[in-house]
Amino acid sequence: MLKTFNFDKAARLAREGLRHEPDHAGCLYVATLVDVISGRQSSEHLRRMLIEHPEHVRSSVALVVALSDKGRPRDALRVAQELLRSQPDSEQFVDLVREFKMQSHWSMLPLYPMQRWGWGGAAVLTVVGIVGVRAIGDFVPENVAAAIALTWFGYIVYSWVWPPLLRRMM
Repeated sequence: MLKTFNFDKAARLAREGLRHEPDHAGCLYVATLVDVISGRQSSEHLRRMLIEHPEHVRSSVALVVALSDKGRPRDALRVAQELLRSQPDSEQFVDLVREFKMQSHWSMLPLYPMQRWGWGGAAVLTVVGIVGVRAIGDFVPENVAAAIALTWFGYIVYSWVWPPLLRRMM
């Protein structure tokens, strides 16, 4: 049901499975993913899964998903690296580590609002930048306002150009 994006049915099936077998790893995994997708702040299912099945790869994958969703790419990178160490031939884990290395790279820190809140963060930064540059233009000399506007434009270009370049380099 998760593969077909039928989250309500997946949640109901996971609940039913947990009713019959409360510590079933597969049902806990699906319930955890549904919790993350639905945006629940704390997942009792994730906590139970990590306590009852810490050795399962699914537990670690669910933890990576939850950490990523909470905007903690460095923590997710550490767990993903451990997953890669446990299965070094897995292409999925190599890609996962590569993606989190890119997201947690020091040069991506200025882009945190866009990474964390996506298009909403980009829209807010754009509006704040436009309004800010217009407002500053009234209070500072013209050459300072031009420098600030040019810096803002450089930041916008950086936000569009740098992530794909960094992804290619990594």
